[in-house]
Parts: sequence; C-alpha cells; structure tokens
Amino acid sequence: MKRQVLHTINLKNVSRVTVLNYIRHHGKSTRANLSNVTGLTFMAIKNILEELEDLGLVQQSDELEGKIGRKAANYIINKDYAYTIGIHINMFLTRVALMNLDGEILEAVRIPMNREHMETSQFMDDLCNAVEKVISKSKIPQEKILGIGIGTPGPIDVEKGTVLNPPNFRLFRYFPLREVLQTRLNLPVLLNKDTNAIAMGEFWRGAASGTLYESIIYVDADMGIGSGMITDGQLQIGANSAAGEFGHVTIDFDGPVCNCGSRGCLEAISSGLSILRQVKEIAPSKRQALKLEGKHEVDQLTDIFAAAAAGDAEIISIINKAALNMGEALGSLVNLLDPELVVLGGMLVYEYEPFYAIAKDAAENKCLRVSKDIQMARGKLRYKAGVIGAGEIVADTFFSKTVNDLLSKEKE
Repeated sequence: MKRQVLHTINLKNVSRVTVLNYIRHHGKSTRANLSNVTGLTFMAIKNILEELEDLGLVQQSDELEGKIGRKAANYIINKDYAYTIGIHINMFLTRVALMNLDGEILEAVRIPMNREHMETSQFMDDLCNAVEKVISKSKIPQEKILGIGIGTPGPIDVEKGTVLNPPNFRLFRYFPLREVLQTRLNLPVLLNKDTNAIAMGEFWRGAASGTLYESIIYVDADMGIGSGMITDGQLQIGANSAAGEFGHVTIDFDGPVCNCGSRGCLEAISSGLSILRQVKEIAPSKRQALKLEGKHEVDQLTDIFAAAAAGDAEIISIINKAALNMGEALGSLVNLLDPELVVLGGMLVYEYEPFYAIAKDAAENKCLRVSKDIQMARGKLRYKAGVIGAGEIVADTFFSKTVNDLLSKEKE
C-alpha cells in the first residue's frame, strides 16, 4: 500500500513539472490545451493549476483564447514570483545579470576580460562586486533570489562545482568556483559549461522557445568551438560533465595542433582562433595591412571580418573554408544524434553573414537522405544567450524539483 501511495505522489509530481515546463516553454496555455498535449484529464489539469495558483507560481493572463463563444483563460508563469542571477564567463567578456522567471534581464553588469596580467583573486572580487551590484540596483530582497547559475569555459566537474583545466581560459585551474561564490555571496550556486548555459538560453528563451522542439543541439562557433545538447527538455551533461566537446572531434589527422594538445580538432580548423592563425600564417602580409599587432584577439577578428566584407578574396577563402568544415562536422553530428533542431551561434555566425549559410548548406549535403530536411536556426539571443541560460539553469532546478517540495510543505 505504501509503495502505491508513493507511486501516486511521484506521478503527480511529474505531472506538475510537465505542466509547468510546457507553460514555460510556450509562454502560456489554456486548461484544454494542457490536457490535450499532456494526456492528463481536464480535471487533473484543473487541480494542478489550482495548486500552482494557490502557491502564487502561475496566474491567469489578461489575454483570453478563442474567437467564438466563451473564451478560455490562458495560464502564465508569475514571472515575479522569484528571480535568478546568471553569470556567463567568457575569455573576453563576462556578463552578470539578474532576471525574472520569464528570463527578462532586469539589471546587468559587464566585466571586461582584456586586462593584462589579471589574477584569479582580482577576477573573483570583480565577479562578487558585480553580483552585489545587480542585486542592489534591482532593489529585490535577496531571499527572493533562487540562486546563481554560472556558465564557464570547461571542462568542469558539475557535481563538485569545480572548474578543471580550460585550455582557452587560464584564470581557473582546478578552481572550486561554486564553493567560493556560495561562501562569499550566501546564495546557492549551480555551475555548468558555457555552451550548456547558451543551449539552455536558446531552448527556453531563444530559437526553440514557443516551438514544439524538445530536443536541440546548440553549436557555438566562436573563438573556440563547443556545443550543448538538450533531450526531451533535459540538459545532457554526460557521465563526467564532459558532454558537448564538439570542438575536439578530429577532422584532419594531419591538421594543426589544437589548444587541447591533439591534432586536427574542429576547433583547430574552424574556430575564430584558427582563422586568426591562418590569416597570420598563410597571409602574413595581411598582418601589417590590417594592423593586427598589439590588438585584442576579438578586435583582430573583427578587423578580419571587415576585410572580408570589403572583398579581400584571400581572407574570404580562409573564413569560408572554416564554415565549410564546420558544416561537414555538423552534418556528421546530425547523422549521429538526429536532433529536432540545430542552433548555430557565436561570433563567427553573428559577425560574418555568409558563415551560417555555408555551414548549413554543407551540413545538409553531409546528412543522410533520411535527415536531409535538417531543421537549423541561427542563435536568437546572440551574445545574451549565455547569461540568460545560466539563469535558466537555476530556474529549471526550481521548477523541476523545488516546486514539489514547496507544495508538500504547504500540505503538512
């Protein structure tokens, strides 16, 4: 009898999470629609929504559904029930933002990362100051903040909250980032890879938001290359927190050495850093012509894109080949995993217009016939995806786990 009661409770908990996540992903829904898409009875949906309304977590929207007869109420998340803080750490710029449960940024701070000889201690001071600043400026009580989500260059250990040894980010070496921030800021902290955070942003608030897609892959074509995968609405981190290292699949066994130490990785052939290297090696005269010396790598790459836009054939050839290799690798990824949607983002996509089209065409040509109708999209949130997604990691934990605990306490 006890096992049957526990089974019933677990089913109800799963049903609540399903309802909440559908409303989160689609923005709104009526009772009838929720019953239709979840397979739950209308009465079960009614009871779940009443529980969530009593908790203050969902509310009826002013926007009614229907054109003829009695109009149905839409239910939405109460976006001001609680708040999250997202941190997206990048080798060139770190973003910190405070958001509501709709992923809307209320306050934000940027931390430049191009200072020479920056020490880990100085960066941690800057990071803590930025978090305190967004809280102070928002005037939101700290007890209303669910926690801090962080997307950082990997590899990382999610369970321990430790950043291991990122090849492109030297500030962290086996650094207990979660523990340090929790101690200093007195808030729960969830740590994940940067590309996983971006994937969460694009899934919940970006390219996949409001769609029927439940399984997506986000690929980041930036100074480095990485990816994040969401299956049935759940972020996939792998057994060792290492899933999504797409930049380190081998493309050319005789190719250039990658920052990871291997040879011929996709990142060594198609990333922003590889484009910089090729321009300097293959077209050394361009270094002087473009005045690249002494500039930050992001500024160097921006100048290279400008030269391509101005018609420099040699540079266009280098970037387009990087896009072609990216597309062929994407096609292999689609053949392996068969996602509903591939989202391609990052600096190469946003700052060099042809990159996306070339990569998409190459991916479609590489796909098996059954996967030819590949669904692919540019990142919608652009450079804000990581910080929004970091907040969504906190929100996802709240909606998937904490809500059921809150309702259980309400009934005690």
